[in-house]
Amino acid sequence: MEGKYPDIIKMLDIYKNKDELIDNIYYNIENINILKAGIYDVKSVCCDGLPRASQKLDISDKIINDKYNKQIKKFEVELEEIEKICNICEKILKGLEPKEFDVINLYYIKSYKWAKIANKTSYSIRQIRRIRDGALKKMNTAYKLYF
Repeated sequence: MEGKYPDIIKMLDIYKNKDELIDNIYYNIENINILKAGIYDVKSVCCDGLPRASQKLDISDKIINDKYNKQIKKFEVELEEIEKICNICEKILKGLEPKEFDVINLYYIKSYKWAKIANKTSYSIRQIRRIRDGALKKMNTAYKLYF
């Protein structure tokens, strides 16, 4: 049944790993900003002893700076997309029945095995899979409303 809903599985995976994904984006942005600052630091150091007319950046530095800004913008767009997906996922999860939410949460978010979910919920593995299938179908219907 999972193969029928790849968008839902992907959304749940993003939701599960959102903190790590967001941290990685901020880490990358921070590193790009450090590299950008390095452009200016290198220009301010003059080791040949000759006088300089100005400390202005040349065209190659501006091109590099623009490239860094485009990368930062790309990461910011990715960050917005992750936040949007997570907000939609939370709304969709709130629309599930409690038993459906429990099964989806335990299986996809907390990565429990079927036997452990069965033990926690007092349902058989077959019942849990049926609950999961119904929940995925509901989630897919709701997902289509957003995308």
